Formats: sequence, C-alpha cells, structure tokens
Amino acid sequence: MIVPRPSLSAALLVTCSLVFLRDTHSEGDNRTGPAPRPDESQEPFAMHSKMSTRPGIRVGQSDELLRRNRVLRNGADGVFFRNETLGMAAHRNRIEENIIEDNGTKEPSAGIRVRGETHGLIFKGNTIRDTRSGDSQTQTTGVLIEKSVGRVKLEKNKIEAKKPIDDRRGAKN
Repeated sequence: MIVPRPSLSAALLVTCSLVFLRDTHSEGDNRTGPAPRPDESQEPFAMHSKMSTRPGIRVGQSDELLRRNRVLRNGADGVFFRNETLGMAAHRNRIEENIIEDNGTKEPSAGIRVRGETHGLIFKGNTIRDTRSGDSQTQTTGVLIEKSVGRVKLEKNKIEAKKPIDDRRGAKN
C-alpha cells in the first residue's frame, strides 16, 4: 500500500502490515495534515498548531518505509517510535532521505527517538538538524536510542546536533 501525500495528521499511526509514506510535509503537529498533491511540482501545504506538544510522526507498526518526508517544528520529537514490548514493537522499519529539523518547539527533543523493544531499523540518508540559533535550539539530540532497543543501522545520515547520537543500549549493540 502506498500512501501518497496523505491527509492525515503528523501523528502517523498505521494499522496495516506494510506502509510507504513518502514526499509528505509534517509541520507543527498538524492535526489535519498536508493536503494531497496531484502535481509533484507543487510545494507542500501544511497548517500550523502552535499549541502542540506532540511528536511529528509516531511509528507503531512494523515494515514501514518513510522516505523523502519533511518533519519540521513539531512540539516534541520529529520521528517517535512508541515504547512497546517485543510482540507489539515496530520492527524492520526504514527511515530514508528525510529532512527532520527544528523539532521540540515545546521541550528539548530528538530528531528521531527510538523506544521499546523494536529491532531491525535502518536510518539512511536523512538530514537531522536544528537550524535555530543558540538557546532556541531544542532539537538537541539527532538520534536517541533507548536501552531496550535492538539492532539499528545508521547509514550516511547528516546529523547536526549538540549530541548527534545518544545510544543508551550499552556496549553489546
């Protein structure tokens, strides 16, 4: 199933087994999401929610491909993997060629935060950064990998953050 320029919120909660989300624009935790674009040459459309404290894209299912998306200025983390047990965690997901920037408008956050007992993730060719200056930078971590997470492969990502990678799993991973 390919979901083109969906009119869903930046909160992506997927219920099918295989999803491709690409070429979308998530900004400000937009509840109504970007409008579908019939013409690839058009600029993405986004509405803003200044009150948001939520992450941009929330990943909760396995076997998803998120490619060539713009995840900008959300209240918390840009891409957020839910804190699930092994049987319910989001496994084998690929996050590729995305721009993830200036998230954490309400609290210090990560560009990508991985929680739970998920494994088999690939993050490839993403740009993760905070373009704001000085103390206004709140996307302070590029990729945050929490203690119970399994295998995560990072390839050719451009990460500009006070802490590019915060891997809390220990030496075994």
